[in-house]
Formats: sequence, structure tokens, C-alpha cells
Amino acid sequence: MAWGIFWRVWLSEFCASLALMALFLVTPLKPVLYAGRWTLWHPTIVFAWFALLLFASLLRGGNGLLYLAWGRLLDRPESFWRRLNAWTGGLYVALAIANIAVAHAVSFRIWLHLKNFGPLLILLGFSVWAACHLTNNGRATAVA
Repeated sequence: MAWGIFWRVWLSEFCASLALMALFLVTPLKPVLYAGRWTLWHPTIVFAWFALLLFASLLRGGNGLLYLAWGRLLDRPESFWRRLNAWTGGLYVALAIANIAVAHAVSFRIWLHLKNFGPLLILLGFSVWAACHLTNNGRATAVA
């Protein structure tokens, strides 16, 4: 289940990132892509964009964006998908804030390594946590 959550969330993030990049490439914001500060702000913008998409899909009603994309493939109750969307949105808000804080606290080289591997490891850990704790009744299930 953890692997299923991980790749579905990652693929959804990838699609949202492509949409954001396409928007930047066809607007007058293209010169921003080549500025040095863009490297620092790019992960924050992508994480905030994905969190905004997840929270907006919950405010719209229903089970959220992840359910629309993957709900029929994973046989989970509707409450699971609402909680997964909310927790995943919160994760991406935390990642956006952490990126800003770490970018200003450490050297560029250290930040670059953290930017490349930190979110992936956090997403893997989140997927394992979500598979264990976001069950139908909200409690962890015992594995026999």
C-alpha cells in the first residue's frame, strides 16, 4: 500500500509541476527561469502549487484530487481519500516552508543536496506513514 501511495502522489506532483512549468514558459515570466534566485525558489513554488491544488480540490467538495486520479485503482473508503489529500497538502506546505528556511540557513552546495534527496526521502516516509495510519477508522492497523 505504501508503494501505491508513493508513486501515485509522486506522479500527481510531477503532472502539477509540468503544468506550472508550461505556464512559466509561455508567459513573460520566462526570464525569471534563468535568474540565480529561481533555483532557490523553484522547489518552494512547486510544493506550494501542489498544496494549493490539493486543498482547492478538497474545498470544491468530494474526495479530493488524489481520489479523482487514483481512487478507482485503490479500493479505499472515501474518508481515506479526504484524509490523504489533507495530510498530503499539509506535507507540501511544510516542504515549501522548510525549503525556504534551509535555503537561507545553509550554504548553496548543502542546500542543493538536500533539495535533491530530502523531499524524496520525506515522501517515501510519508507514504509508509499514510499506509499505516490513514485507515478507515483513522487508527493504525495491526499487521499479522
